[in-house]
Amino acid sequence: MQFGIFLVRNGVISADDFVEVVECMLEQRPKFGTLALETHKLNMHQLFELLSVQDISTEPIGQIAMRLGFMTSHDVSEVLELQAARTPLLNEVLIETGILDERTLGSELHAFRACDAAATPVAVVEMSVGADSAPAARSRADNTLTKAQAKKPKAAKTRRTARAAVKSKKQSGRSRKRAIKR
Repeated sequence: MQFGIFLVRNGVISADDFVEVVECMLEQRPKFGTLALETHKLNMHQLFELLSVQDISTEPIGQIAMRLGFMTSHDVSEVLELQAARTPLLNEVLIETGILDERTLGSELHAFRACDAAATPVAVVEMSVGADSAPAARSRADNTLTKAQAKKPKAAKTRRTARAAVKSKKQSGRSRKRAIKR
């Protein structure tokens, strides 16, 4: 997230663009309950009970699961690490939406790292939402940057097409969610 704030403060992207990217990241982040089922940390009955408690609570679902004795803190940590690893990184979404091209992203990330040279390299990891899995996220961030730096920048028309594709993807995801709820 610090990198996104850096981009806004330096006028590289607008605050609206940053909000759009974060919303996209959150929409693409897998749900805790889904991952807990997938990894067999919870069964369906436990998940439904957790969701009903969560409706009347402000606690995160992982804390509720621990309080009810459904999961250990280690189980919750594992699910959160998996969630962080499967959440797209800020730089991926910036490129996917066409807000930044690969060349601009690379140069801005280089400038960000230079400004943040006194800090630890964890700043790159904080680009993912819920960066509980620092080593995995750092590896993904470095790999994505290498790929991004190797590509040529996209044209403005391609940016508009990419944004339209992401919005279409968001809408189709919402349609699937509505169908599942029915």
